[in-house]
Amino acid sequence: MSLQIDLSGPEGNAFALIGKAKLIAKTMGLSNDETEAIIEKMCSDDYNHLLDTLVSSFPRINFEFENDPRDQP
Repeated sequence: MSLQIDLSGPEGNAFALIGKAKLIAKTMGLSNDETEAIIEKMCSDDYNHLLDTLVSSFPRINFEFENDPRDQP
């Protein structure tokens, strides 16, 4: 599965990304505890960490981010 998100638009808002993570977790059948652990880790640092955690938490999804701040020097 592939998911394209423009991080410079409303979908790139941290709260929108957290909502997307919750939806993905529910779709994948993760428990509430597992989902909350992911969300807690996403919120534990800066925006780049949030993105890294989102990607690493759902390895079966190919996230394609437009305007990814991690690509900036």
